[in-house]
Amino acid sequence: MIIDSSATELLEKFQSANEAEGVAIKELHAYLQGSVKDKAVLRELTKHMEDAHNKKMDIWDALQEFRLDK
Repeated sequence: MIIDSSATELLEKFQSANEAEGVAIKELHAYLQGSVKDKAVLRELTKHMEDAHNKKMDIWDALQEFRLDK
């Protein structure tokens, strides 16, 4: 996807959100690798991962208006 240069700040936010999602995924994965499975912790980590993903996708949707390759 080719993005207009005026979206640089939004693209940086997307990259940051993408990294945050990756961290949330790794945290959840690491927890699932352990032997203790507290359902409250599992729900919290899952929600954190879902929230991070949704934030990233909201930014992705906002980036679509800056596409040059429509």
